[in-house]
Amino acid sequence: MGPAKVMLIRHAEKPDGTGRIVGVDETGQLDPNQLSVRGWQRAGALVRYFAPIGKDLTPGIATPTAIFACRPANSSSSLRPLSTVMPLASALQIPVRNEIGKGDGHTLPEAISGISGAVLICWSHDEIPAIARRLAGDLPGLPDAWPRKRYDLVWILDRSPSGWSFFQAGQLLLPEDAGAP
Repeated sequence: MGPAKVMLIRHAEKPDGTGRIVGVDETGQLDPNQLSVRGWQRAGALVRYFAPIGKDLTPGIATPTAIFACRPANSSSSLRPLSTVMPLASALQIPVRNEIGKGDGHTLPEAISGISGAVLICWSHDEIPAIARRLAGDLPGLPDAWPRKRYDLVWILDRSPSGWSFFQAGQLLLPEDAGAP
């Protein structure tokens, strides 16, 4: 049957390509394939967004039972999807599934088909719309593209007996985050 809920997020913030905002690994060493400092802040904040303590989850959000992250592949060496969800996976004590590489997102529906509960997928923004369509088909309101400058959204697919529904939520975790478009 598959999961009742699939939540899709873009990896957290990355270097700006000009050298003004750089990528760093978790020890602070320069790494262009990693998150920016703001990206690491978002990765940490996502822990309590998806697994709050002492408060309710944001409406529509669920604590994931499985987490998938894009593996560097097919000319991509980005570690950002994995780094974005690793703090959450560590807090939940569940593994991150990252056997599927960039460009191979079409295999995600089969990979999540045996999972019950809620699935979180962290991927590169350019592939998220196609992944959502492969999972749930063309749904009302499902955008054709992920907003290029947005790192603060969650696309949510909910399954019911009548099929899938789609909505999106703004994370509102860091200064300058916006609500859903």
